[in-house]
Amino acid sequence: MLQDFVYLYQFQKNTWKSRSELEDIQSKKLRALINHAYQNVRFYREAFIERNLHPDDIKTAHDLVKLPIVRKKVLQQRPQDFIAKNYNIKQCRKTRTSGSTGIPLTLYTDQKGESYNKIVNLRAMIENGMKLTDKIMEITHPENFINKSWFQCLGIYRKERLSVYDSPETNVRNFTEYNPDMLIGYPSILSLMADYIAKNSITITPPKKIFTTAEMLFDAARQKIMSAFGCDVIDLYGCTEFRRLAWECSKHEGYHADIDFAVIEIIKDNFLEGEDGSILVTGLHNYAMPLIRYQNGDVAQVSQQERCSCGRRLPLIGKIKGRMDDMIILPSGRVISPRSINVLDYIEGINRYRIIQEEKGLFVVQIEKNERFSEQTLHDIEEQIRKGCFDEYVTIQIKEVEQIPQEKSGKIRTVISKVKLE
Repeated sequence: MLQDFVYLYQFQKNTWKSRSELEDIQSKKLRALINHAYQNVRFYREAFIERNLHPDDIKTAHDLVKLPIVRKKVLQQRPQDFIAKNYNIKQCRKTRTSGSTGIPLTLYTDQKGESYNKIVNLRAMIENGMKLTDKIMEITHPENFINKSWFQCLGIYRKERLSVYDSPETNVRNFTEYNPDMLIGYPSILSLMADYIAKNSITITPPKKIFTTAEMLFDAARQKIMSAFGCDVIDLYGCTEFRRLAWECSKHEGYHADIDFAVIEIIKDNFLEGEDGSILVTGLHNYAMPLIRYQNGDVAQVSQQERCSCGRRLPLIGKIKGRMDDMIILPSGRVISPRSINVLDYIEGINRYRIIQEEKGLFVVQIEKNERFSEQTLHDIEEQIRKGCFDEYVTIQIKEVEQIPQEKSGKIRTVISKVKLE
């Protein structure tokens, strides 16, 4: 625990260092990881030999293009080839996730790497005003519920956890009773709570900040949450494999990339337009199961802004566009972000919705209607989706449902594409 505070102090100092200092820190960590992977991890040893490379050939993040992209399918098929031979996985944290394919993905993180995961996540919130003595409420999956640590009993990093499966009524009641300084949760769950607060005219004490994570945060959801809770909403970006990778600050000019924790590449794919690209991540602290140039399945926008006006020198990532699996492929072959059609929140007459692309030219829209529902609602839904599809000819089927179902993870995906990129 005391060592964690040392790590936290180091990472907080890094936040305000110059870009060149941050890149030097990153390069030093990268070279150490590359040497370790070459000596101890079969997959990377083979990759170096096949390409006639030596660890000395990888000095900075720019040199990583010499190495192969690691896709999730390879990790699922050859998990043992990514585990370092000098680590005992029985002493590591095991994470298991099925992902969108349903094929299990098993990850191992060594104890030091796990500490860094937690610290970088903590840094993002501290940089946004959280204090270690604040009361925190997190709405998360029940599998993340853990017993209180000794330092929490002393009033440090106190956290109350609620289930994503509880009703909005239950979560709002628990929120008002606990009265947290900071609230953390999925955007979809917080949106439901916001609806409940507004509909029932509930008076709450605003938290200092709300942090959203695990799902894409759309503009309409952000505004709804801010209005109901009366505070700023900060989006945090990460993934299961690396936890926290980037985060917003109060300026909302993009996502500060944690380059002292990981190398984040946004590579251009032929099927994506503009400044959008696939995210590749090289974690710099997990030596038990190093992931180098790992394609996590997300798409992001390259920021055109050199630095944030907040003064921090961590480089910026533009908008997080969503998962590659949920990219929309139009009849013309054009690929667009789910953000383009996920614009139904402002339409009167519906509480929640889900858009499913069954075929390139077929969209099924599931809706939970309310008392303001009318024929105009149907017209507005079709109009907004057609605009998002750049007026290409598509068929839109609207179906009423009692309730939009949650996934096993507790998340609610508002856009799902069954059309896969070739």
